[in-house]
Amino acid sequence: AIAYLDRIMVQRRKSAPDGNLSYYDICYLDVRSSYTDIPLAGETLDCHKGMVEKLKQWVHFSTIEKAYAATALYRYGFADIAREIVASLRQYAVTSPDKGMFWPNNRASYRYSNSAVVEQCALIEAFTLVDPVTTEIDAMRHWLLTQKQTNRWESVPSTLEAISALLKAG
Repeated sequence: AIAYLDRIMVQRRKSAPDGNLSYYDICYLDVRSSYTDIPLAGETLDCHKGMVEKLKQWVHFSTIEKAYAATALYRYGFADIAREIVASLRQYAVTSPDKGMFWPNNRASYRYSNSAVVEQCALIEAFTLVDPVTTEIDAMRHWLLTQKQTNRWESVPSTLEAISALLKAG
């Protein structure tokens, strides 16, 4: 499956080699960073290196893209850049005793196939991996639980992500 993803990504990037990374490119790098034990070679390696270099230019990414970028860059050994991203994300977070830690611009989006819950889960993963501060992670988990109490976790995938984030983060 990873080899297939690698081939598809090389084909996609060949059509726009100098273009910015798309949301799906960033998702690919996040997933691929979990499989560093599967080697890259040839044009796949070259394509991948170029994409990782573009990933380092994260300033204009959306909140969820920044979370994915921080996670991927950390796994690829760029811990300093990953910490910069988490520090930036931390600046935009709001913390309240009732709601926990959240991002006010975190809303369900039709542009991507994610939801506010999925975005919060990506943020929890990034913070947990890159710069774990227990009180912050607990506050982010509190927001997830509050969403379940006051609203709902929008879909089955959102529910799976939320449960996974709650279990992984302690």
